Amino acid sequence: MANTLIGAEVKVLGAARVSHNDDTTPSVFNFGSPTDIDLRTHLTGAYHGGRVLVVVTADAGSGDTDNLTVVVQDAQDNGSGAISTGTLDDAVVNYPTNYGLDGGDGHHRAVIGVQVMHDRPWLRISVSADGDTDTFVCHALVLAVPQSI
Repeated sequence: MANTLIGAEVKVLGAARVSHNDDTTPSVFNFGSPTDIDLRTHLTGAYHGGRVLVVVTADAGSGDTDNLTVVVQDAQDNGSGAISTGTLDDAVVNYPTNYGLDGGDGHHRAVIGVQVMHDRPWLRISVSADGDTDTFVCHALVLAVPQSI
């Protein structure tokens, strides 16, 4: 019974997919238009003061040498309803900001809780690797959980 109640309360803020195999350029998840998530449009009503969870999964295919890092950043608004890239910084999360997924065959996952900062409404999620041998297919799901849960 509890799972159905919690499931009904959780709000999906965005879902995206990237393929990554570059050791120099991070791959940023594109959540639509705009690419990044503006928390102000989602965290209203019952979700005001709630929590944000980021669930990232990665499939390493057949590679087993590279390590993948998930980076969660927040930023101020540029005054025109878009992210101010000059203010991007590591978000306050319940895991180390650069949450690593060790290389290896198979499926990897991370669940990261984000502390929402009232003056930093934009959220950007990206992945990077320490090599360019393996190709990772990554999915990100960003969820809002009301304060009441």
